[in-house]
Amino acid sequence: MENLGPIYTLAAIITLEELGIKHYPTTSSGKIRKDALKQLVHKHLISSKDFESLYLNDSKSASSKTRTDSLSSPSPASSQTPNSIQLDPPKSEQEPPAIEATIQQLISIWTSLMVVAPNIEDSVLVFADSITLLRYCDKVWRTLGKKLYLQDFLEHETIKQHARLLESRGTFSAQPIQPSVPLSAGEMVHANDRPPRVADMAHANGDPYRFIETQISSTRILKDLGLAWETDVEDIIPIKDSFIALADGPRPQSFRHRMAFKIVDRDSETVRRVLEKGLSSRPMFRTILVKLPDGALIHVVVRPGKTLYDILITEQSMATDKVVQEMIIEDSSEVFSRIQMFQAVIAKTENSINLILTYNHSVFDAMSMIPWIRDLDILMANPAAELLPSTPFKLYADMTYTQQTSLPATLDVQYMVQRLSGIGNQTKAFWPPQRVLDSMVANDKNSEHQLVRMKADNSEPMRYPLYPRVVTISKFPHLQVLKSKNIQPVIVVKTAIALFNIQQTGQNHAIFTNIDAGRSWPFIPSWVSLPPAMSIDGPTMEFTLNMFRILPDETVGNLLQRVRDDQNDLSSHAHAPLFKVLDGLKGEGPLVKDALLRQIFNWDISLSYLDGFGEDLVILKPFGRVDWPDG
Repeated sequence: MENLGPIYTLAAIITLEELGIKHYPTTSSGKIRKDALKQLVHKHLISSKDFESLYLNDSKSASSKTRTDSLSSPSPASSQTPNSIQLDPPKSEQEPPAIEATIQQLISIWTSLMVVAPNIEDSVLVFADSITLLRYCDKVWRTLGKKLYLQDFLEHETIKQHARLLESRGTFSAQPIQPSVPLSAGEMVHANDRPPRVADMAHANGDPYRFIETQISSTRILKDLGLAWETDVEDIIPIKDSFIALADGPRPQSFRHRMAFKIVDRDSETVRRVLEKGLSSRPMFRTILVKLPDGALIHVVVRPGKTLYDILITEQSMATDKVVQEMIIEDSSEVFSRIQMFQAVIAKTENSINLILTYNHSVFDAMSMIPWIRDLDILMANPAAELLPSTPFKLYADMTYTQQTSLPATLDVQYMVQRLSGIGNQTKAFWPPQRVLDSMVANDKNSEHQLVRMKADNSEPMRYPLYPRVVTISKFPHLQVLKSKNIQPVIVVKTAIALFNIQQTGQNHAIFTNIDAGRSWPFIPSWVSLPPAMSIDGPTMEFTLNMFRILPDETVGNLLQRVRDDQNDLSSHAHAPLFKVLDGLKGEGPLVKDALLRQIFNWDISLSYLDGFGEDLVILKPFGRVDWPDG
């Protein structure tokens, strides 16, 4: 309290016994369910004899403190959260009425998330974690019809700043977001009544022969599916260097990701209808992988329609829930499609309806997955709901492709080459050691190294649960102090990984990959007017390699600051085209490819967001998730 100040004075200390429970309510992955705990605390406080003295009678004596502890009458916006306690914020300069009204709505939202709303001048980065901030963003657009993004919090930290920012943004519109500066011949979306032309294809670069190659190669694949170029192709999207291995891995199950949900109070017909409506707004999940004669890969976006939906969605009746569980972890090549980037199974049992969704990682990342699942849940609750439009991934993909030889891209490549030069002298720092060829933990039936891998697996079998995560919860008493120095939890974890690695290898360099969200427009000056990169409806993530030297006499504080600054530099160059970086490294390029897949740190908050927040996901109930990486 001496460091935090009186604003963080505890209002009460409550035991689990007082709440009528013996253990904290937890999710299926063992994390505390804050929403359930909040409701128990609220119920206890309302029924407590000390409630009035705790929150009302002491308000006069508390008025001299920085924090105001008196109970206010709920504003009109707070009527949506009747089970919350709302505190008056400290008085400040008067804002225009529209902004004051927005502030009250935001206070109500925070109250629903945290029981007690924060001071409107407090930085949300200090008291809220990433999951809470995501839930805040979600509730803002549901309540106000306007969007906040995680990136906004870097420059707008307080509730008051959020209100001003939101007032500058338009309300929800069913029209697609359009940039004010056109960046391709077809801009963002070409006319809906024709297939794409040469000007709509970034990878063709205006070459009519490349266009003809694309049409012929696509038609060959589409014909086998009962689809046609002229009537069914909506768009062509290039695939960037780092995603080629994701889209077309060594085996059908390579880089696939599967999520399973139980559906509450809905029949299979409704589930299918909702899924079809959701897919109509997500072009990346309607893509077919096509390989061109020179080996280049593209995503062909297929128009919504019954033929496509019959390909992507299957319905199966199963005897028991145990059979459904077995299906979730089924990893034989027969259940995967090399060319479909999305597959859905509606699994019916006598007692439940289950939705099992399988994706290729070249069409999604964590930041695009969260709004997709949220939108599905909204549609399950109300099939007539209008979804918030997002920024088409095609704009991002075309920009990445067409600008990869620009000066900003060249400077990014030079930075990465300089950063990774000399990695050939640090191969002893690669961890973990590779036991067998390839990196996949799954069925080896289709692996070219099947025999040697099966022999290794028999000697040391590897299994994966429905939630393939190693999770440990440690006490970290100084986290709030670190946050005040702009050292976020992700930096603490990354630093811990670096220290762990040098302990394992005995080297003074830690070499590992971290996945960067990449939520920025590649190679484009900041003054160019574009939609927020957080609104892109596809994967912007980048694989960035760390080769970090640990100094033996360095303090923990200095190391954390150095890792933070290094990560900021790395993120600013994260979009460097991978193949150009490998070419620049010459003979060390293959070593970088090896290191990129050895050990990957992925600060993925999507599982935590989706798992355990019952008040956010009403109909969809997550109960399984499996990844199949590869090498």
